[in-house]
Amino acid sequence: MSTPASDPRTHASLPAALLPVLLHRIHNTTQLLAGVNSLFAMGEVEACASRSGDLAHAAREAEELGWLLGVLACGMGADLLLARRDTFAVAPIVRLVRDGLRREGRDLGSPRETSPEIAPRASWQQCWSIAALLWAAGASLPPGGKLPFELAAIDGGWELCAEVGNGPALSAAAREALELVPGARFAANGEAWRIALPREGRRGPRPQDDRG
Repeated sequence: MSTPASDPRTHASLPAALLPVLLHRIHNTTQLLAGVNSLFAMGEVEACASRSGDLAHAAREAEELGWLLGVLACGMGADLLLARRDTFAVAPIVRLVRDGLRREGRDLGSPRETSPEIAPRASWQQCWSIAALLWAAGASLPPGGKLPFELAAIDGGWELCAEVGNGPALSAAAREALELVPGARFAANGEAWRIALPREGRRGPRPQDDRG
């Protein structure tokens, strides 16, 4: 039986785990901009010119944060699939999960060690599924545990696998991914698991609960 897409509790657990990391990054970006703005307010024009790199960094960070917030919002049912929200970067969602796990005393293996070639884009459905699966597997590890995983682009889609972390939470995340990404395929053997996420995901927002 698949996890109901209309159950809001199912879709709140991942944002609840990852939003604190995003809030910390938003705060840091805001502080950076506030520092530059203070120089402007004091009339330090030359000093401001030397901080152009800070503004460029803040611009890149704000764009990435927008991608990540968009993935979480779409996963919770918001209709944000405008043209610029149609695809999202994959590497930032993996980093976000890693930072979230580190707050819990766990970690992910480095994508550079396990998957040196990570294509930059995926649908929000794929990004959400990748994040949910990595979080479920990583959070199931004992304190200090580190989840080795592989993530590779295949035929316009994605394949994610790990040798550990298979459990009830991972199974629930896999059922959700199978529902969310048509054509997805999941297989598990003991602790090891693998999922293929084709490029063609369901268009539009996640269905809302209309049962009353």
